[in-house]
Amino acid sequence: MFEKIVELTRWNTLSASQRGDVLLGLVGVSQPQQLHRLMLHLKLTIL
Repeated sequence: MFEKIVELTRWNTLSASQRGDVLLGLVGVSQPQQLHRLMLHLKLTIL
């Protein structure tokens, strides 16, 4: 999971396909609630 957090810190520099890969990786290791919370956090961070 730590690697995913590191990737997310570089989120703004990733291409769309790389972002998809990161999210798919998170889906693989996260519970839906955790993923939802993360998505909300990313939306707040990106916007």
